[in-house]
Amino acid sequence: RRYNGQDPKRLWKRPHQLTTFSTQQWIAKPWVAKGVATEIVGQAKAAGKSTFVLKLCAAVLKGADFLNTPTSKTSIAYLTEENDPTFSAALGRAGLLNSPDFHILQWADVAALGWIKTASILKKDLAAMNVGLLVIDTFPQFAFQG
Repeated sequence: RRYNGQDPKRLWKRPHQLTTFSTQQWIAKPWVAKGVATEIVGQAKAAGKSTFVLKLCAAVLKGADFLNTPTSKTSIAYLTEENDPTFSAALGRAGLLNSPDFHILQWADVAALGWIKTASILKKDLAAMNVGLLVIDTFPQFAFQG
């Protein structure tokens, strides 16, 4: 049912075609649903957004509870704007340093490509790696690159 760029009827849905919360598949309810974009918002460098998300990732990788709520085990791709020492320290605090199903892509490695090319690479690579959760920290850093 994806929009094909030609038939505008494929772009629009009717109410009965929407997914309901009762049929939604969750990775970490109520924070992360399968196939849905979730935005975590808070003051930069102060609210603990990355810490929260990395702890959530640690639980999802194991299929363990997160904040007393079950998660669905899946592999994760994490796009980060952080440099090696900073992100490595954060991974250590979250217990993620030795997680084979946690894949990291740093902004510095794709900054020159632009978002369209990066997104194309992600589409191909994430499917090949069987990734069930994509985290982009932070989206504007990646989407508005060169």
